[in-house]
Amino acid sequence: FIQSSTAAAALFAKAGAIDALIKKLLLLKNAHQVMVLQILAALGYLVQHNEERADRFAKDGGIEALLLLLQTEEVGDGILLLAVQVLTFAVHDSAERLQIVQFQHGSEILYAVIKRGCIRSILLNERTTNLLGQLMKLVPNQGNSIITKLLLDVSHVMNEKDWSNKDSQAVSNLNAKVTACLRAMKILLEGNSERIRLVMENNGA
Repeated sequence: FIQSSTAAAALFAKAGAIDALIKKLLLLKNAHQVMVLQILAALGYLVQHNEERADRFAKDGGIEALLLLLQTEEVGDGILLLAVQVLTFAVHDSAERLQIVQFQHGSEILYAVIKRGCIRSILLNERTTNLLGQLMKLVPNQGNSIITKLLLDVSHVMNEKDWSNKDSQAVSNLNAKVTACLRAMKILLEGNSERIRLVMENNGA
């Protein structure tokens, strides 16, 4: 019903739907993945392009709830993708809400999502990296640290020995991990001479 019209969304938001959905999300995050997807879709519809509701979402603990969800091991790529999208909607054009993400160790959480979930999803990789890029602008030094970590992740895999002794699935997973990290680095390095120099200084070439 929430997504049936903008009027319905406004009515539900006024009745406290955002707070109720956040509490439901926290309750169900380890199970009922279909329902979690539905909750995320409803929250995304409520906060997208609506400053007042995005602010209410943040005040009700929605940002913290999404970051907690992103750290839950059991969730699949679909939930990770939708959670990142809702988080992107929630912080859109708001330095204050973006600061909440950063204060809750958002950069490290998103970096972990890139390593874990973006292996199979190019779209998840792109959206997560774009959000991470926004956080890196807030704290450039921490951003440099993330770039270094991604570079080391690639280097670690490329220096793996005894590839011939690994089964095809293991090799496929390693290739996917390298690809995910390189995709993220490409987005984060684009147009940023300081980060490019950092990669070069760390033998990135």
